[in-house]
Amino acid sequence: MSITHADFLTQVRNYTEVDSNVLTDSLIDQFVRNTELDIAGQVDYDDLRKYSNSSTTIGKRGVSMPADMLILRSVQVINSNVRDFVEHRDTSFISEYSPNDTVTGQPRYYANWDESNIILAPTPDAAYTIQINYIKDPPHFNSTTNTYLSEHQEAMLLYGVLKEVFGYLKG
Repeated sequence: MSITHADFLTQVRNYTEVDSNVLTDSLIDQFVRNTELDIAGQVDYDDLRKYSNSSTTIGKRGVSMPADMLILRSVQVINSNVRDFVEHRDTSFISEYSPNDTVTGQPRYYANWDESNIILAPTPDAAYTIQINYIKDPPHFNSTTNTYLSEHQEAMLLYGVLKEVFGYLKG
């Protein structure tokens, strides 16, 4: 059963016995967002699973991540319709494995380079298809958008928000 955003805000204020002068709409909305991100990081539910394909460039080991990615689940190389998982390693391993991009071939390892890129080793010797399997940034429950949590897990969302509010109110 779905709850409206306005009813949810009222419910939070009723549980905490605090009015809108202390718990403003924007403050509760931030607690809702914190809870949504916390749940997405801990619960791997189907609604947030997504994948994206990209291609490697010969001689370049960097691959861009999808803009809506929250958590990287896995990386696969697709070569002639054969899928191989690429193993996660540290960047220092990648640097030792292929210093100065000298070792080339089908990528077997990847490492997080920064927030929006991974690097592969060995350095691609062909244009391989790379499939990034990830958890997307969850949608935000607000006055115009209902989400999976607001429609199907209202209690989980409420308890998470109350946990955030309790810390804010110095409980």
